[in-house]
Amino acid sequence: IEQMQDTSQMAALLLPSNIEATIRLRAHNVIYADMLMKRMRGIIMLRDGALNMHKLTASADIGTIGLSALYTAPSKKDLKFGFGLEIKDLDLNKVINMVPAIDTIMPMLKSFEGIIDADIAATTDIDTAMNFVLPSLNAAIKLHGDSLVLLDADTFKFLSKWLLFKNKKRNMIDNMTVEMLVENSVLELFPFMFDIDRYRLGIMGSNDMALNYNYHVSVLKSPLPFKFGLNLSGNMDDMKIRVGKAKFKD
Repeated sequence: IEQMQDTSQMAALLLPSNIEATIRLRAHNVIYADMLMKRMRGIIMLRDGALNMHKLTASADIGTIGLSALYTAPSKKDLKFGFGLEIKDLDLNKVINMVPAIDTIMPMLKSFEGIIDADIAATTDIDTAMNFVLPSLNAAIKLHGDSLVLLDADTFKFLSKWLLFKNKKRNMIDNMTVEMLVENSVLELFPFMFDIDRYRLGIMGSNDMALNYNYHVSVLKSPLPFKFGLNLSGNMDDMKIRVGKAKFKD
């Protein structure tokens, strides 16, 4: 590991190309990102300056994790990482702590809390501080959860008042599945639907890494006898909302 004066900072982990090794991992009580994993199993292989983490599995009281990953580091200016991550029955906040890039490219997840399943596949360059280089990130992400709670009280208060919610205290989405792609510094959100109170909403759209939004919301079910759409563009400081036709069908 490259030495740095400030030991609190991460430094590039370079891998020797003249060492071959295979490690069969069996560990208990492993702590990562404030999460205690009681059991971890898998194979770690080092060859030709690449580290292959093969079918690592871990279990904890709050869920199970499966990971396969490849890290290559021939020099500190050429660091790359690719991984496939499968998560079952895990707290959404834990997922964000494990893969911080999700929070960066999809900040709306900060408003949700609940137990989810997640499938994430990604490749990215790594900088010398071992951070993801977001412009190089390519990813496919699928999140599924039941009984998700909308945490932002102000947002919920605004929505419940504007949409005339029947129950202004039940701050919960019963079921939601979200799929998205990240490529060329743009997150594309595939169309998905969810129910909240008396409404069924469909959402689709995209945003860039500067969080400039271009989203459409179809109101498919509501107290009104017709469907309509909301087109959102701009950013959080200057959001434009226009009413139009619904682009979704049930």
